[in-house]
Amino acid sequence: MPGYPTLWVYTSDDSFDLESSEIDLAIVYGDGNWPGIEATRLFPDYLSPLCAPGMLTPEQAITTPADLAFYPLLHDERKDDWQSWLHLAGAAELDFITGMNFSDPALALDAATLGHGIVLGSLSMARDLIEDGSLVRLFDLILETQEAFYLLQHPRFAKRPSAEKLHSWILKSTTTPGI
Repeated sequence: MPGYPTLWVYTSDDSFDLESSEIDLAIVYGDGNWPGIEATRLFPDYLSPLCAPGMLTPEQAITTPADLAFYPLLHDERKDDWQSWLHLAGAAELDFITGMNFSDPALALDAATLGHGIVLGSLSMARDLIEDGSLVRLFDLILETQEAFYLLQHPRFAKRPSAEKLHSWILKSTTTPGI
């Protein structure tokens, strides 16, 4: 369409090099340390135990973190994990290692919606699933992640009008996901 810049949205878990790639901007999850790259922190993430409502039964209610021991736990590869949340909850002695492991947090959420276990899920990623009732939060206690979502831009692209316009729009329209 005339007047609209071409936009290429690319998603990947692979690392990339903004120095040698055609990528103008990237939104990534990390620690904010990308030497030579302009990194703007957009928002943190928050984790909380989530499961499909069908997993909850009156016979085996989940009212304390210790009750999690009776259910399979689902894991992803975040630095902040079940051990971190259980420590925050005062239940660090619980076995948090067993269960299915996923390299992709979205797949861990999918497994939870299918009733395969309880996930320490990203509240920003699971917002729609919680709102539509596919997942329920088990506790009010949340863990703010050490890492966050960042907008990356190589300095050489800062002067490109289309990249700068998109950069500004992202910063104006980004709000911290509700918890």
